Amino acid sequence: MFDRLDDTLMRYEEMMNQLSEPDVANDPERFKRLMKEQSDLQPIVDTYTEYKKNKETIQDSLSMLEEEKCTEEAAVMALFTAGAVGMVIAQQASIAGAQGGCQAECGSASAMAAAALVELCGGTPTQAGHACAMAIKNQLGLVCDPVAGLVEIPCIKRNVSGVSIAFTAAEMALAGIESKIPVDECIQAMKSVGDSMCSALKETALGGLAITPTGIQYAKRIYNTAQ
Repeated sequence: MFDRLDDTLMRYEEMMNQLSEPDVANDPERFKRLMKEQSDLQPIVDTYTEYKKNKETIQDSLSMLEEEKCTEEAAVMALFTAGAVGMVIAQQASIAGAQGGCQAECGSASAMAAAALVELCGGTPTQAGHACAMAIKNQLGLVCDPVAGLVEIPCIKRNVSGVSIAFTAAEMALAGIESKIPVDECIQAMKSVGDSMCSALKETALGGLAITPTGIQYAKRIYNTAQ
């Protein structure tokens, strides 16, 4: 089953790359066909991507248990907290860059991590909510502009910054700092911003860093090599 899902993910990335090609944009029938396929695969890709992220989070937490950095109960409660936050964001807004920009991916992951950290440190649910809100606010409006359509540049470094934001948001919340905008309104704001983004800034590699001179050079080198 997972092999088929991996094949689907590869096909989706290949299709997104094709959509960024000028020849495809100049061929209405082919563009329409690819957009239809993209629409059909999007829910599967979003769900599988989220599954892989959650699996990685669980593996990291198990590593912490093996190193005896936290108890099993604490790890379970932290994962439960992160999962609950992710579920709310997915239902109320989005966790996919192709739907809401990078704010919906890195932003949601950072918010989940911030809430989990508060739980690990013995904070209250209210403090977890404030941490979640502050993490979202600090990445609100972040676009999804992967160079060459691949989830590498600048995605990897943005995830690192998301980790930093999660820790600082959790520390602020635990110190008693509150978000003046409630977490549910921050989530709605993220959805509103994502809805207003143009498709060029939603994982299509048609805007932002993807169309800088260097970004275009990378794409040409990658696909010329692949050919």
